[in-house]
Amino acid sequence: MLSMAMVADGVKVDSFTLLKIKVQFIRLMGYADLVVRPTLDPNTLHIQYGEVTDVPEIAYPAIEGLRPLIDAAYTIDMPALTWGGYHEQEERTISVLVGFIFIDLVLTLISTYENLESLPVSPLKALLEAVYVVIHKVNLEMQPGRSLQNLLRQAIERIVQLAPKNVNYEIRQLALTVVQAFCKTCSTIIRVGETIL
Repeated sequence: MLSMAMVADGVKVDSFTLLKIKVQFIRLMGYADLVVRPTLDPNTLHIQYGEVTDVPEIAYPAIEGLRPLIDAAYTIDMPALTWGGYHEQEERTISVLVGFIFIDLVLTLISTYENLESLPVSPLKALLEAVYVVIHKVNLEMQPGRSLQNLLRQAIERIVQLAPKNVNYEIRQLALTVVQAFCKTCSTIIRVGETIL
């Protein structure tokens, strides 16, 4: 999607436009049960979606565009309502990296798509690289990053399952690199008594 590439390259957008881009990506990817509702804040949308059951071939370039978007270095002020936040003592907006609102899509795609290993090398590599970027760039100990902890654990469990499968060597190596980075960087969110492998 051209809009994702433009945002990744530094074209400034407002939070509502960014949420509309997210909705278009969800539609393109075929996430189940998409529901988009307005909220009390006119600058935000409440977006709900389910699992990914089938990834159309036309969506592969959009998947590849997620990594540079998530890795973009500039921030945007997002309404706290985007993450279900906002109490009287909270800020009305939260400054996050511009690609932050797409992280849940990457993690959900990895966690729920049954035929993950059947994706072509390039989009699968882009997904794994995006998770690697998330592990190193996002503070998962504080909100809104804390809300991604469970999804990240589920995605890592799926990534671990890629290593022994008959996938491209580069994908296996990248999967192991991502798992290793997760174990080093995110040790506090690994549940006590659980093992990764």
